[in-house]
Amino acid sequence: MVNKDNVKGKVNEVAGKVTGDKGQEAKGKAQDLFGKLKDKASELGKDVEHAFEHAKDEAEKAGNEMKNKAHELKDDAERKAHELKDDAEKVVDDVKKSMDK
Repeated sequence: MVNKDNVKGKVNEVAGKVTGDKGQEAKGKAQDLFGKLKDKASELGKDVEHAFEHAKDEAEKAGNEMKNKAHELKDDAERKAHELKDDAEKVVDDVKKSMDK
């Protein structure tokens, strides 16, 4: 990607070469390099932003999966507790009936 720093840098670099001004040529190279660094920094920033969004989405997905699993476990535990209660009541009834005989 070309930005104004790249263009200014190339203009100064060429002008320095044409006029024999090593300082202007060096300044142009530095401006061009600065422009390239800004582009890379911008790309890196976008990459980091995308990675963060992906990580956030994955964390949210994992959180939802854990929440759903917790609800399933809770429901299973409640069902088993009711089954145990029913079994216990049946045992108590059986004991009472055997005592009445």
